[in-house]
Amino acid sequence: MRFAGYGRMSSDRQNPKSAEDQIFEIKAAGETNGWVFVRGYTDKAMSGSTIFGCTGLEELRRDASEGKFDCIIIEDVDRLSRNLGDLAKFVEYMAFYKVIIYSLSKGGFINEMDVGFKGTMSAQFLKDLRQKTRRGLAAAVRDGRSGGGLPCGYRLTVNPGVFEIDEERAEVVRRILQMYADGYSPREIAGALNEEGIPSPTGGQWNASSINGHKERGVGILRNEIYVGVRVWNRTEQVQNPETGTRQIRPKP
Repeated sequence: MRFAGYGRMSSDRQNPKSAEDQIFEIKAAGETNGWVFVRGYTDKAMSGSTIFGCTGLEELRRDASEGKFDCIIIEDVDRLSRNLGDLAKFVEYMAFYKVIIYSLSKGGFINEMDVGFKGTMSAQFLKDLRQKTRRGLAAAVRDGRSGGGLPCGYRLTVNPGVFEIDEERAEVVRRILQMYADGYSPREIAGALNEEGIPSPTGGQWNASSINGHKERGVGILRNEIYVGVRVWNRTEQVQNPETGTRQIRPKP
């Protein structure tokens, strides 16, 4: 039987060889059974919350549709996806292509029950992780530290969530505020900064929106209340579009 391997690591903070390590173990396990290894597919620093952007998994599905192998070996079901809907759909594709899926953690081929049970557990894991992450951020904010994001004009310190003024960048912020107070528009301010080659907070060009910001989200040099000594947290939330896998920022009540 011809088999392929798939490995995914969830974060770029993990061992950069994590996905390759999975393929190494997959290849060894398959060849122990006398099967023929075709190739390994990997996705690095990709969240399991969605299959969008997982180019390795998409290439695997495409090759499966072309009959390049008979079996896929994975470390565990959650390596395919932690999203129950995405996982069920992928397994449905493989069944249509007559490709079976073998899990090393199970020590056998997966079935519908594995998909339902593991998919539900993985979805709950992501929900619990979001809650724990938010709880940790809330604790940081109550302690007077940042809940995320680095405003222009500040830099990180060795203490997590604690900023200090970066005088070089702070002078740019002061200049923007003064120019606006003197009657210059955000577009004119951006043009002046770009002409002088002063990089934006992201390192690129300034534009009017990076200065004027977004009223509901409270971002932008003119709208960020950090510059009047007020730290605002929990103003927005990120939600994932199930059709595209992209994240959208929505204002909260």
